[in-house]
Amino acid sequence: MFPRPAGIRTEQCDNIIGVDEVGMGAVLGPLVVAAVVITPGKVAGVRDSKMVSNENTRFALAEDIKRCASAWKIAQVSNDYIDQHGLDAAWDKAVVAVIEAIRKEADLSAVVDGGKLPSTVGRVFALPKADRLIYQVSAASLVAKAHRDAIVIAAAQRYPQYGLEENKGYPTKKHLDALRRFGPTPLHRKSFRATTDPEGSMRREELKFDKSSADKMIGDLSGLQSNPLTSDWEKQYVSDMVYRLKNNLELSPRQMFFLQAVHGRRRKRS
Repeated sequence: MFPRPAGIRTEQCDNIIGVDEVGMGAVLGPLVVAAVVITPGKVAGVRDSKMVSNENTRFALAEDIKRCASAWKIAQVSNDYIDQHGLDAAWDKAVVAVIEAIRKEADLSAVVDGGKLPSTVGRVFALPKADRLIYQVSAASLVAKAHRDAIVIAAAQRYPQYGLEENKGYPTKKHLDALRRFGPTPLHRKSFRATTDPEGSMRREELKFDKSSADKMIGDLSGLQSNPLTSDWEKQYVSDMVYRLKNNLELSPRQMFFLQAVHGRRRKRS
């Protein structure tokens, strides 16, 4: 049983557009957004793409979803557009594109993962963790992930020194070291700090997970009543970190770094 987003009637939950993105945190390649209309349970094993660790399984699930869905669409925004207009504008452009395209075939309400709404389309509901909670959004996350991974895997053949087949364009230590040694490719996002300052980003990637430290920072952030989290990005980020800690999942060096950054920024302002 999936939860009902506020504003959507119970009988509508089986008939909605699920929307999710992949590639916001990458330093190479496009941002990809998928929208899917599919009956919950139609394909077994559908869940948030981040919870499906096997690459072949993700590709197989994505193909099954596309075959069984009543409608699906993909939009991708290039690294050049991201550099020129920013991630928020890229996300908005792609989300609007897939919803408008789907509605030519199925005029339905949509649920997007996260706390942000697109600018120019209505009947859209934003739900944090929708990729874990709403079947159609989970399906969209798998379709988007498989599509973007295929693009990056193809790029790995042209640029083998960056280890793209493993990191999928995200700023791992190996990827950052290659950026330091060889510089960026035409597919890298030149406006991202990891691209312009790979050495500084490498130091960030070496930050070790410390559960007690992470728990303390989360507790501090929850207790800052005089200056609570106001940014949708910060709220969702901290919520995701709480979820990981409660489920005994380690935070990556990058997640620890951003948690420290949010914590430090809020402590200064309180």
